[in-house]
Amino acid sequence: MGSSIYDIIRGHYQDAEIAAAEDAKNPSAMVEVEPPPSPVWSVVDTLESEETERYAKNVFDGAKRAWKDYGSLFEQYGDEYDVDPYILASIAGKESGGRADARGPTNDLGLMQFTPPTWNEVMPGYELDDRLNPELAIHAGAKYLNMMRKWAGEDMDVAVQSYNAGIGRVKKAIRTKDPLSGHTRYYLPSVISGRDQLQSWARSNTTSKGFWNKFLREMEEETK
Repeated sequence: MGSSIYDIIRGHYQDAEIAAAEDAKNPSAMVEVEPPPSPVWSVVDTLESEETERYAKNVFDGAKRAWKDYGSLFEQYGDEYDVDPYILASIAGKESGGRADARGPTNDLGLMQFTPPTWNEVMPGYELDDRLNPELAIHAGAKYLNMMRKWAGEDMDVAVQSYNAGIGRVKKAIRTKDPLSGHTRYYLPSVISGRDQLQSWARSNTTSKGFWNKFLREMEEETK
């Protein structure tokens, strides 16, 4: 008979205690080097500016609305594409105010505000009206953000900014050191700030089972 899931969990705790004891013997092993900031921050606004704070408040309000309605879907597709579900929801808050029926000025549609060409690229075989389906929109948003991250060399900050401005425009701005202009320069910092606010709010006001379910699935796999 194999080990139970409780034996596995207990073993994980024991391993963690052993690792902590080893780190205590070797303090230098506990020092983590901070990664350098993404170069995209040189061409967008700062997190602390008044304009960013104003935009971030709107992002948070929209993201909170989206999370209340579709939090489990953000977690599901965030898990599938290995992207932060709170980032996804904050993008929805920025793009559509968290509304699944939102219509943009350039034929953008739905919760994640896809244009027809981008939708056809990301979700081939689906109708354009499917952008109004919140589950398909969140699926597409997670898939597209993952695509952006790969094109950006795994730089998630560049990926988030590129969701709005396009990867070519963002890379050119970084290369030429020419800051992005207009509302675009507030996109990344307001989404990041909105994401932090959303995570804090969600942990206090909702029951999120995404991480725990993922943990239990991994434990069950180990017992097979």
